[in-house]
Amino acid sequence: MKKNLRIMITLGICLFIFCASLTAFSEEIGTAKLQSQIGSIVLRPEEIKEILESLKKFQSQMAELQESMNKLIKEIDLSKVDITPLREEIIGLKSGLESFKQELAKKLEEEGKFIKEELLNKLDFLTTVIRRVTVVFKNIEDLAKESQSLKEQISISTESVRNLSETFQRELNHVKSNQTKIIGLLTVNLLLLSFLVFLQLEKKFRKSTKKGDDMAP
Repeated sequence: MKKNLRIMITLGICLFIFCASLTAFSEEIGTAKLQSQIGSIVLRPEEIKEILESLKKFQSQMAELQESMNKLIKEIDLSKVDITPLREEIIGLKSGLESFKQELAKKLEEEGKFIKEELLNKLDFLTTVIRRVTVVFKNIEDLAKESQSLKEQISISTESVRNLSETFQRELNHVKSNQTKIIGLLTVNLLLLSFLVFLQLEKKFRKSTKKGDDMAP
């Protein structure tokens, strides 16, 4: 139980870092100062550089988050962990990222093509990561259900084996009881047969003795 709680806390910290990074990135994009240049609106080079560095840092944090989640998934006890709140959090995060992506695309409509494509590619990568995380949690949920079903089947099989063992034991006791009765009957029959043989031998012995007495002078 403590191990599962530690896993949930660690995963919550990872999600908090992800949300904080996303919020900081959103604020940086939303507060970028624009200036006029040759009749069009563009970002200053230093601001573009800061945005790209933030994206790279954000991408690195997402990679670390994904690696941490993969390690956590291997340690999760599927039969005891309720992942529904985390899955809902991921879905909400995915929705927020999609909305942020749309707003950013709208803001960058008049910006340079290279910057727009670069930012959108980074956001596509983040969206793909979120989708994969969602799929992973869905697979974990399915595995948890299969694990529970397998546990129930094992319980039913164990009960059947126990019933079969009890039935076998009763039959064995019945056979032993019958065997004792049969041995007793055989013993009585052998005693009776021995007694009859003894009587026959005694009878013959008396006849032979009587003949010997008759033949004596």
